Amino acid sequence: MKFTQEQQDLIDIFQENLLKFNKSYNLIGKSTIGDFYNRHVIDSAQIVDFIENGQKKIIDFGSGAGLPAIILAILRPDCEFHLIEKSFRKGQFLSMMAEIIPNVKIFQNKIQDLQEEKYDIITARAFASLSKVLQFSQRFLTDSSKLILHKGRKFQEEINEAKEQFRFNVEIKNSISSSEGKILIITNLCL
Repeated sequence: MKFTQEQQDLIDIFQENLLKFNKSYNLIGKSTIGDFYNRHVIDSAQIVDFIENGQKKIIDFGSGAGLPAIILAILRPDCEFHLIEKSFRKGQFLSMMAEIIPNVKIFQNKIQDLQEEKYDIITARAFASLSKVLQFSQRFLTDSSKLILHKGRKFQEEINEAKEQFRFNVEIKNSISSSEGKILIITNLCL
């Protein structure tokens, strides 16, 4: 995956700050630090191709260390990213990054406590089960919204469980950063 020099510079700043902050606040697992670029940058960046030109307003559930949202915001400065993170310390880190990346807005809240607002895309990575993500998503969606979600090896179990409660279309893409990972693109969500 190729980045412009400006994008790469921002990614480098993000990585440097994240690794520095991680020493005190454990934002990412220590076992992933050695493969940071593939495990976090490429894993996050791979979904940028699923954001269509007209889709400008994106919400990221459980943003944690800002993955995938910070990387996506760097790659798509034309979009507005709302990062939702209830943890105060993680929120501090995200707020620091929002000072560097202007198309990012941080909400330090539980998802349930957010004002209802509509989004073109919902993202989430290592956040919750698919059923839980779909439950939280409903009040933020329009008829044309979609969810772009990172999932692991139990993705099919999660889809089957969610289908018991919700109706939706799902497109499954292989992750380019993990042989077990999948990207789920969900549209037409309803009860």
